[in-house]
Amino acid sequence: MTDGKMALVIAGGPAIYLLGAALFKLAAFGVVSPPRFVGIALIAALAAAAPWLTPLALAAAVNGVLILTAVWESAARPATVRRAPAL
Repeated sequence: MTDGKMALVIAGGPAIYLLGAALFKLAAFGVVSPPRFVGIALIAALAAAAPWLTPLALAAAVNGVLILTAVWESAARPATVRRAPAL
């Protein structure tokens, strides 16, 4: 029910965001972020299923993937954070 152009807009923006954030984390910290790459794969799968989804259902599913990615990324973060010494 969702045509290709609309699916590209709905799914493409979040996928590009996750890719950019993963590449930034790799370049800045030297860390690969598996949750973000899994999120990109899930969004690609949703985009492939777009002809059978309404635009609202596709947008809700993509937002669900972004939330899942954020929760996973937060849970994977180390519990201790080193802080700069106070001046």
